[in-house]
Amino acid sequence: MIDTDKLLLPLSDTKKNIVLLLNGCFNPIHNNHIRLLEIAREHLNTLDTYHIVGGYVCPTHDAAIQRKISSIHATWQNRLEMCRRAVRDSSWIMVDGWLVSQEKNIGAQQSKQHLKDFLCKSYPSIEIVSICGGDALPKLKVTFKKELVICINNRPIEEFDFDEWFHSPAVELFHHNIILVHDNQCSKYMSSTNIRRRISENRFDLLVDDLHPSVLDYHREQEITYRSADETVLWSELGGNDGVVLGRGRCATVYQKEYKNRQVAVKVIRERRQFANELKVLTLLANESSYHVNLIEIYGIGDQFCVMEKRDIDLLSYIEKNRMLKSQTITTTFPNSQWLSFIKQMLTGFVHLISLGILHRDIKTDNILLSNMVVKISDFSVSVNLNSMTKMPVRGSMRHYPPESIDDKQIYTEKSDVFMFGCLLYEIVHGGQRVWHEVDTSEVVKRRLTGEKPLFSVQCEPWYLDAVTHDCWAFNSDQRPTFEQLLQNTFVRNN
Repeated sequence: MIDTDKLLLPLSDTKKNIVLLLNGCFNPIHNNHIRLLEIAREHLNTLDTYHIVGGYVCPTHDAAIQRKISSIHATWQNRLEMCRRAVRDSSWIMVDGWLVSQEKNIGAQQSKQHLKDFLCKSYPSIEIVSICGGDALPKLKVTFKKELVICINNRPIEEFDFDEWFHSPAVELFHHNIILVHDNQCSKYMSSTNIRRRISENRFDLLVDDLHPSVLDYHREQEITYRSADETVLWSELGGNDGVVLGRGRCATVYQKEYKNRQVAVKVIRERRQFANELKVLTLLANESSYHVNLIEIYGIGDQFCVMEKRDIDLLSYIEKNRMLKSQTITTTFPNSQWLSFIKQMLTGFVHLISLGILHRDIKTDNILLSNMVVKISDFSVSVNLNSMTKMPVRGSMRHYPPESIDDKQIYTEKSDVFMFGCLLYEIVHGGQRVWHEVDTSEVVKRRLTGEKPLFSVQCEPWYLDAVTHDCWAFNSDQRPTFEQLLQNTFVRNN
């Protein structure tokens, strides 16, 4: 399955005979992938040391894609054919389809060795040199420690200072194995993620400069849409101004939009892996059978965004707004025992979440929304659906984390959520103030691991103190109640 018809023969007797290799998911392959090979070839030709015999694109195994996104819409045969179409007009770039067609993921390094062994049977002097973009070079550390790598840096990399990393002492040791080329003429940033989104929205008109025409046609011929069965909403179906931001977090931004003639909140998740984790929970909650009045309603899911009901205010903001004086108590902040109603509604919502097999893992006043005094549990960024979980994603707020889950994030149960709920009850009493707000998170972690419990500085009913300090904050998770038991105890003590 390895093409050889474009090798530029004969080989040189005075220069190093080089074959350039670009590995990638190519889901789908786009014009900047081809540009990497072209730029590398142009640069090496100026050095007058190398003879470029040919170039190969080598699509990875499906397993490499499954680590990044939740579902695969283009088969490996689709990706392989698109790669072949993308290099159809090239006089020197070919396709190595060996790795993508294997029963299991052999790995890029073994694939490279396979290509070398194959070519060297006929041309023993050929060397295979990997090329990559700037964002991929750190992943090739094992390679550039041993052999030559060509890196084409053509765009800024989000949340990563490439220059600082490249000039660090640990990397400078291997600069002799790295040829770094800055492509300042790259006119347009492209990503396979954005291309998939455009295709899922049927916006082929926006991709004429991104994909080879035959690759674009192939998507139409094979009806490849990249829109999963779980994705019920297209971005083009949303109205309203993109600039109205309701909230912004580390991994997502929430916008105010319009959907089916109603105001909605649209959460756009920036990280693909984060979206894949959250999608398992959102998909379950979007099912009509999962609806509960005390859970935020999910209207639909798109490509890295979800559409949900828009609420008035979060509980933390409500507390801060109504707590006019430091001397105020829980009863003055929440007139007419509204605090007790909120607690019962929250517990009812968490009982329902547990019945669905969902652990929230980030329980705090910010993530409780209110509308007409109705509680809505929200933000499932780090939540897990136990029925589809492979491993725990990133943690929630460490200030609220239970002791058993601090050292090992894989240890997390309903009783861990109960511990976090106790921290939320503390916040309600103390006007939204975080547990041990006067110290940093590392000190909170130390205190929690010793079993120390925060002291209540606001007077409240004895049963409430007991429910938090004795029940929710029990050091041994087995001694904590379930949400169902907390709910029953709350009704018993206040009826």
